[in-house]
Amino acid sequence: YAGSYEVVVLEAAERLGGRVRVESGFLSARPIDIGGEYIHGMNSVLGRLAQAEKWELKETFNFDVPKREALLFEGRLYPFDTKDPEVKKFMDVMHILKDECPVVDPDMRLSEFLASHGVSPRFFKLGESLYCRTYGASDAQISLKEATREDRAWTYGSDNHRMFRSNQLLLERLVRGIPH
Repeated sequence: YAGSYEVVVLEAAERLGGRVRVESGFLSARPIDIGGEYIHGMNSVLGRLAQAEKWELKETFNFDVPKREALLFEGRLYPFDTKDPEVKKFMDVMHILKDECPVVDPDMRLSEFLASHGVSPRFFKLGESLYCRTYGASDAQISLKEATREDRAWTYGSDNHRMFRSNQLLLERLVRGIPH
């Protein structure tokens, strides 16, 4: 697409990178990634860039691998096949969104949907984090119908990775420009 578009990049901060930020100077000698930290799907722009650059990646989770995942909630780690009734209820209702399209009201929010299925309000922010934040929105900013439509259109893969060392490689690459 070289030469096809004239693009102006607006950055609100005094540095490039948006949500991706690397901090150093903590107790650890290694840099710490803050902000965007995952590469969602190896078929995404970042996934393909990481492969082309031969960056060392670590798969953190993959939605296609059953019972390998866990949910960290309120300081406890729950396997996805948990027997905890409240966590199980939340996970079951979240799976309804993935497997069916039950939303009739186009303006329904995730918290309303969870409440209508008997999920405890203490899970609303967790649902927002898992579902709405993927699209850079909050529960109040994105309708559930839009989020489920986006979720079904996802073509980048179910695998999620982190860079083995730091996102600093990504930031340095972005400063040099993205290949076409």
